[in-house]
Amino acid sequence: MAGKVSFVLCLPKLTASPHGSRVPICAVDKHDRVMLVAVGRPDDPSYVADAERMAELMMEMGQSTDWDKSEKQHNRGAYACAHYGWSYGKGQPQPQRLGGERRKMMREFVNQPCTQRIAAFQSASFALWFPKSYAEFHSRNSQLKEKIPTFDGNIKGSVYACCTANCTNTWTYIHRDGMNSAGACCSITSGGKFDPKKGGQLIIWDMKLIFDFPPGSTILLPSALFRHSNIPVQKGDKRVSFTQYTAGGIHRWLEYGGRTEDEFAAQDPEGFEQMLKERPERWHKVLDMFSTISELKAGVV
Repeated sequence: MAGKVSFVLCLPKLTASPHGSRVPICAVDKHDRVMLVAVGRPDDPSYVADAERMAELMMEMGQSTDWDKSEKQHNRGAYACAHYGWSYGKGQPQPQRLGGERRKMMREFVNQPCTQRIAAFQSASFALWFPKSYAEFHSRNSQLKEKIPTFDGNIKGSVYACCTANCTNTWTYIHRDGMNSAGACCSITSGGKFDPKKGGQLIIWDMKLIFDFPPGSTILLPSALFRHSNIPVQKGDKRVSFTQYTAGGIHRWLEYGGRTEDEFAAQDPEGFEQMLKERPERWHKVLDMFSTISELKAGVV
């Protein structure tokens, strides 16, 4: 789908890490659309300290929590993870906040200033590199608030509706995150104590790309579109990660008029039939959500 991939270096305001490039790296397709960005991190010691503190909190949660087997072994890998935020699916009549026994732990985690700073940076990076998707997310959040008055976002300063803390030594299997919004990027921030030249790299299999992924750095990835995985860190090292995303089902629920697909079909048969006719061409809309380098330079949204 992405076509020919090349590297483009631009906006030299960020640094990937002391080990890597001092500018973001983006992968573009043959039409110059930006499909992925290795953002890096702000060149700010206080941000580095906050990123390290957030990683320490995740590692502490990983060690102190009595994880269930299902939380430690899943289709993304063999590591413990916990989720927090709004989801939609599995027969739910409307989007709702995730529950479960990890909710209190995760609420305390996302309310930490260090977590909120990294989450806000992820969201701001999303707005900078993928302004069309960001604008849609912002609009959908407003619509969701109108439909569900209890919707209160997820993390202060972030447009994303959900997040995951990967709390024990994290390396992922080859996978796609098919439930995430297809025309948008999730934000991934790596953390821990490891040598990024000897492990932890992010592989984008469909693009045939490997990115160094140092602690504290962020990558924006359309995880529903491209198969991706991590290389394990070397023995003795520790790696965790923090991701933000929004379930595509939330946006579909809103497109259906704040109702399930079955309700849409029953209450508006003509509108539902038209939606089905348009569905095979929706991939054009997905591609249009990715800006070209020229559009970004010109500030076109």
